[in-house]
Amino acid sequence: VRERILASHLDIMGYAGYAPGHSVQELTEKQKALRQVESVECLEMIEKLFKNCAQNPSEKKYRKVKFETNAKIKAAFESGKSTTSNESAVQCFLTHGWVLEEGETNERVLKLPEAVQQTFQDVREVTERKETLQKELQAAFRRRVAARSKAAGASSGGCCSAKEALLKQLEADKLERAAKGPVTTGSKRVDGALGNGGFSTPQDAGCCGSA
Repeated sequence: VRERILASHLDIMGYAGYAPGHSVQELTEKQKALRQVESVECLEMIEKLFKNCAQNPSEKKYRKVKFETNAKIKAAFESGKSTTSNESAVQCFLTHGWVLEEGETNERVLKLPEAVQQTFQDVREVTERKETLQKELQAAFRRRVAARSKAAGASSGGCCSAKEALLKQLEADKLERAAKGPVTTGSKRVDGALGNGGFSTPQDAGCCGSA
């Protein structure tokens, strides 16, 4: 009886917390490969190469990628933190129908067979993964900054975070400028001992009036 009640409850609430009728979509092999790429720069390069093929399906030059000898592509493929970032990028191409071949100088090249077409859906999935990764990296950066600020505050006796200290300094500078006030008066003549503003005339110096 308890099992039937529990099963009924799960049907009403939805499995794993999802709304009733919600189905969890399993990732495709293409999407799984894209998730293995850990560099935004690499995803941008894949996006560009895929887009070239989708927009120009008959252009043979776009259907071959010399990722080991082209400096820009090589740098993008190897821009991830792990030593296998290059192979992760290559795997993305393989899951999208590309094949590995040997080039003219014995280097590996990626080639898209004529029977395979790169679709704009492929390009959109790369773009979506790139944008998701950007958000993940930004969130991770904010967490690191917050952790450093918290550690800095603790090391200074719990006074305040680095951000709070900066804001206090800016406010102090603002108050100091306000206390001085704006310059609203012009320069004033201050008479010296000679009664003429402190300047001496030729007569005061004992000179005659004629040259």
